[in-house]
Amino acid sequence: MGKQSPGYASLANVKFMSSCGENKKTIIISHGYGLDQSCWRHILPSLLENHYTVVTYDLVFSAASTLEDYADDLISLMDEFDLKSSFFLGHSMSAMVGCLASIKRPEFFHHLILLCASPRYLNSTDYEGGFEVSDIEAMLENMEKDFHSWTQGFAPAALGTEDPNLCKEFQDRLLSMTPEIAITLARSLYLGDHRDALQKVSVPATIVHTQKDIVVPVSVARYIHENLGGESSVVAIPAAGHMPQLTAPKLLIDALAKLLGTCDLDP
Repeated sequence: MGKQSPGYASLANVKFMSSCGENKKTIIISHGYGLDQSCWRHILPSLLENHYTVVTYDLVFSAASTLEDYADDLISLMDEFDLKSSFFLGHSMSAMVGCLASIKRPEFFHHLILLCASPRYLNSTDYEGGFEVSDIEAMLENMEKDFHSWTQGFAPAALGTEDPNLCKEFQDRLLSMTPEIAITLARSLYLGDHRDALQKVSVPATIVHTQKDIVVPVSVARYIHENLGGESSVVAIPAAGHMPQLTAPKLLIDALAKLLGTCDLDP
């Protein structure tokens, strides 16, 4: 069964789904850059079968949106529907959205699941984010020069697979953004720095990553684990790519089942 709520400035198509019978805690799942909530289609049946109330939505990508804006709207959504002590599964940029929201309203969050997360994508003297400034500048230049061609190369690289159906799906989602929005948002994400926020996160968290991700190196998962203010753990999925919910859903489902089962035992 499901229901829909009104939209928010940066969140659209908010859906509440639950199975018949007694439900466990609520889990809110939020996608990353260039995707929409359809990317969770392989994960949803398992969550519903295990009697979680699931909340999904689409991020509204705009040139003016910031991670803080998304976090504020997430808080508004949770406040309106009294979604206290919920699980939050945030992929990529949404992982940091969840972190920022949890700092402001920790009582809303039971556990954060940070999937392929990064607080900063640029390398520095004491931090390996995965990219040099020149890498990002070159990417943005390619996006500006020929956005369509850029999506053709970025889709398989980020997915970690040449599967034509998945590559076309992700490319089509990227192309649903205007080049201006895609480039402005990419610039903000890839040049941003939210490392200082990690120590303010008091909610327990699990960092889930793949073994090979060109967007977020494994070292970032370790960094997040070592710098979060609350208790945390790291789970590695034996797969490649930045979007395991699409490329390795069974492995992600197995990891989530173990994680959620353990967390449900927590007080």
